[in-house]
Amino acid sequence: MQKNQFVNSNRAKQESGAANLENVGNLLSELLEQKIIKDFKKRTNFSRIGYEYKSQYLANYIIRTIDNKFIIIRTSNSYKQDRIKTPYYDIDGILNHSNISEEIVASIMLYPDDQLEKIKSFRKNILSKHAHSPASHIFVMHEFVAFLEVLRNAVELDNELREENTLIRDGSFFGKEGIKYEKQIVNALNNHYFLQQLIETEVTDNSTFSLIVDTICTQG
Repeated sequence: MQKNQFVNSNRAKQESGAANLENVGNLLSELLEQKIIKDFKKRTNFSRIGYEYKSQYLANYIIRTIDNKFIIIRTSNSYKQDRIKTPYYDIDGILNHSNISEEIVASIMLYPDDQLEKIKSFRKNILSKHAHSPASHIFVMHEFVAFLEVLRNAVELDNELREENTLIRDGSFFGKEGIKYEKQIVNALNNHYFLQQLIETEVTDNSTFSLIVDTICTQG
């Protein structure tokens, strides 16, 4: 491949990845409008506690949850082993040395969908303790969408619980409890992220999904 073709190819991949990641803001705007999250900000810099420099660490997105906790997101258009230090430095700094460190509930390293094959081996190395990542989740875009759907379901479920806690615990209440658990099961089974997690790592983040799979395997 000639030099110009190589440059053009790389540029096209970068533009494709950037377009893929541009959807993050749109997705978060929808969640904000639906009151699933309280707020979010783009490109937020943090200083290290005790120092004046304001741009020590960067988060591409900061999500404020309904209960005033934070989810930090660092994005990259491509996964390259020789370039992962900077975003992971940012994540580690915000997690451990920023003014919101104590309020962070999740930290996400996010890549475009076309980087999935490249990050699979890195995720396996992390799970096997051969490598370390400060991020609690390493996602490509479609996995991030599934993660947001889990967040949506959790908030909606919590809202239902708050409403039902005002009711007397009679037969109708417990009927609603059963329907709610059925909804949990349906949501877990419909979420492709948990199946992908199970295939890659043999574990999932969802206890309901894990219970269903364990039960099926035991009875089989």
